[in-house]
Amino acid sequence: MLIDTARNGNDGARVTDCKAWCNLRGAALGNPPTAHTALPGVVDAYFWIKTPGESDGCTAQLPDGSACARFDPDCAKDSSLGAREGEPRAPEAGVFYDYQALQLARRVRRAQEAFFVFKMKWESGGRRRPHSARGGAYFGALPWSPILPLAHA
Repeated sequence: MLIDTARNGNDGARVTDCKAWCNLRGAALGNPPTAHTALPGVVDAYFWIKTPGESDGCTAQLPDGSACARFDPDCAKDSSLGAREGEPRAPEAGVFYDYQALQLARRVRRAQEAFFVFKMKWESGGRRRPHSARGGAYFGALPWSPILPLAHA
């Protein structure tokens, strides 16, 4: 099994509206692409289908103030970054969206903590383990650090 982890690092970002897909508010980076997974007998690899920070679609008004020719009303929902007053407008799909990249990165640590709690529960069959996710051996040494560009060239 393969899991797309580019934006799945925050369970709290789930929405019930299937049309909520555009630059999802509350999303966080999940595990980086690798074949070394927490559950090797179940999950073969983690991968990122879309580069973190790449826009899913534009707001009605682009960051430069012009109208977006490919605007989709789903990108104007409150669940989409750029839809709220005062937020940077979202660029065309596929264009790097600094604001989204920063939002994804800000939630990484919390997302990783939730992942390790899940891993501990899975391995223990749901029983509590003696180590907490914050201070236990699972959380102490993450083998990676996300590096995101702060500006699009």
